[in-house]
Amino acid sequence: MGQFVHITHWLAISYYKNKKESLRWGWTLSRKVGNAVTRNRLKRWGRESVRRFETNELDINFIFKVKKSGFYKDLTRGDFDDAIQKAFQKID
Repeated sequence: MGQFVHITHWLAISYYKNKKESLRWGWTLSRKVGNAVTRNRLKRWGRESVRRFETNELDINFIFKVKKSGFYKDLTRGDFDDAIQKAFQKID
């Protein structure tokens, strides 16, 4: 059974152990999060951030919560990286 953790007011994760020997991740981004450019930027940042962590046998789904219009467009890369790092700290 998986676990669900709120990381920030705009990000939550769902994760569980898998039987594979690799880290697998996914993203849940509603169209309400932003336009395609914004959603793709968040996924690109996420791929770059997740690759830095050496975690095996784990499936993670990053869930971006719906916020006011323009919130994710104004989100900085530093804030994003901090949230991803906080997520991996909560998992361990």
